[in-house]
Amino acid sequence: MSASAKLAAVLQGLPVQRRAVIKRVVTCTQAARLVSRAAKGQDVHALAYLQMCGALAIDATTGEALPASAPLRVPAEINWPIFAFGVRGARILAGDASVRDFAAQVGVSPATVSRAENGKELSAQAYLALVAAIGVSPHYYVQAFAAPAPTVVSRETPAETP
Repeated sequence: MSASAKLAAVLQGLPVQRRAVIKRVVTCTQAARLVSRAAKGQDVHALAYLQMCGALAIDATTGEALPASAPLRVPAEINWPIFAFGVRGARILAGDASVRDFAAQVGVSPATVSRAENGKELSAQAYLALVAAIGVSPHYYVQAFAAPAPTVVSRETPAETP
């Protein structure tokens, strides 16, 4: 069973209220439609897929539940330009293979490799296939939500300052 099919099974088993929470986590413009598509086992954007997996504590590669001790990873964005360099680098390491040859090795279309090398967004299945070919985790190219910077507050009262 593929990771997308496992995500679909988890989403189908969720109560309606919990699905509403997942829809709020997905930052893409059509979150409700994407969650519904994922629940049916249809392919979705890579970012939406990673966000759903993070919110449900599911490993994005295997579709298995993460241990309770694992930190939740809900990405804010995939750094597509850096991912493009990774794909191009993997193609060079594959003997400077042509786009068609590399696509055949990875199991995606040449158009998908071209889109990836140009920094365009991909579907979850294409993204997972390419990060596997590169040899990194799907979260390698993810920019996490930024935590607010800590505020430094002086403990001195105005009377104590020189």
